[in-house]
Amino acid sequence: MPARTYLLRLICAVLVPLLGFAGLVLVLYAANERGRYEEQAAQIARHAALVVDGEVGSLASLLRGLAVSSTLETGELARFHAEARRLVGSKNEIVVLRELGARQILNTELPFGTELPDAVPLTRAERETFAHGRLLVSNVYPSPLTSEFRIAVALPIRVQGENRVLAITVPTTRIRDALIPAVPAGWVVGIGDRAGKFVTRSQGHDQHTGKPGRPQYLARAVGRWGTFTTENVEGMPILTGYYNSDVSGWLFGASIPQEVVTAPLTRSLIALLLAGAAALGLSILLAYAFGRPFAVASAGLAERAGALGRGETVQPMPSTLAEFAVVADALTAAAQAIQERTRERGLLIEELNHRVKNTLAIVQAIVAQTLLATDVQGARNAIGSRLQALARTHDVLTRESWEGANLQDLIDGVIAPHGGLDRFTCTGPAARLAPSQAVSVALALHELATNAVKYGALSTPTGKVEISWQLDLSTRGLTLRWRERGGPPVAAPTTNGFGSRLLRSTFSGDGERAVADFASEGVTWTLELPDVQPA
Repeated sequence: MPARTYLLRLICAVLVPLLGFAGLVLVLYAANERGRYEEQAAQIARHAALVVDGEVGSLASLLRGLAVSSTLETGELARFHAEARRLVGSKNEIVVLRELGARQILNTELPFGTELPDAVPLTRAERETFAHGRLLVSNVYPSPLTSEFRIAVALPIRVQGENRVLAITVPTTRIRDALIPAVPAGWVVGIGDRAGKFVTRSQGHDQHTGKPGRPQYLARAVGRWGTFTTENVEGMPILTGYYNSDVSGWLFGASIPQEVVTAPLTRSLIALLLAGAAALGLSILLAYAFGRPFAVASAGLAERAGALGRGETVQPMPSTLAEFAVVADALTAAAQAIQERTRERGLLIEELNHRVKNTLAIVQAIVAQTLLATDVQGARNAIGSRLQALARTHDVLTRESWEGANLQDLIDGVIAPHGGLDRFTCTGPAARLAPSQAVSVALALHELATNAVKYGALSTPTGKVEISWQLDLSTRGLTLRWRERGGPPVAAPTTNGFGSRLLRSTFSGDGERAVADFASEGVTWTLELPDVQPA
């Protein structure tokens, strides 16, 4: 493949994933923006509810003030009518006193004593609300006098022993006027009553107030608050957030066109496509313009790679392309590293040979000493268990790269097959043994554990073994004691078995010692080692 074509493919291999990653970032950005719009929609709906609930609260306060009027209490309805008219003034607010039935008692929109039309009938739910003495914010209804759409804030009261309803009604435009300042630019907020009719809408109030909302919208606006996508009354796809007010019982919805939500992603994707096309065209030009230097540099690298494979010295390569020069330098360094590793592998083979010889010497000693026994089957079993102990020790040392072993790890490996902490008590500071010391201690502890199982404390159900050690930090001398208790009575042996010979021969170097105390209540072995490091 020509270098220019390969270079073009290489650039495309880099460029395409980058464009894909940029597209992914844009999608994630769009998802984040959508989440931001969803959160904003819910917040706007809740804020609109707070504003309108505040307006309802002011009407309720006005109503509660009228409810405690002395003229109402004494039944002076004409004076109460005049007082209520002075209070509402020219705000297009109407105070109504009515029975729980359909009869109006007074209405400030008309002079006192005028024959009044029937009031809007109360629903069963409204009657139950009044029965519990609670304030009620009504659904939208047409005025019996003017057919204007209005809402009422009503309060159940007692007038001279009779149940009455005192209400203040306002046109739905009053709610619209309170709502408009709370609606950000580009958003539409609608308010629906408990029957699913529009109270008001920030756009097109006159066309929507008193009209039913879309059933698909109302069916999804359940719960306290939330967001979803749907179509508005004009059929436009929207993202909407809603909030159900506890004060009025009304549904507040804040919506924004979907095209506004997706516009940033659309613009960004178009920009990404244009930038990708431009980058691809530029890549083609660069590939053909710089193809020859790449081909020359590639040939030089191939030559040096061949020299590296043949084990020859790799010379530095001058190049106008710094990256290729870096690769050439890396090949040179790699050749030197290979030569160095080759030298290290002679050293490793020698170290392995030394360790294998030491291990074979230990195995030879184990076999030779064990075969002194007359019981062939016993010798076979003893050899197997001792080699297993040696293998476990090698596992511990291998995990530590043969730099040493933790004393507690060695002890754990020995006591694990014999009941672990249920039969053993281990106490002592953290200490680290050299590899040769680790092998000696592990084999010694294995022999002590084997003898304890056969003849000592571990041969009885209640026997215990105490393993303790101390480390003198000034001399770095380690003293380890194996103490058995609860086993059968102990007597000093008349002959030295393999274990005794192993212990005494192993711990016979400078500063090393193995001493046994065959007390009748249990044997105690004391092992001493020099040059032990604290862990």
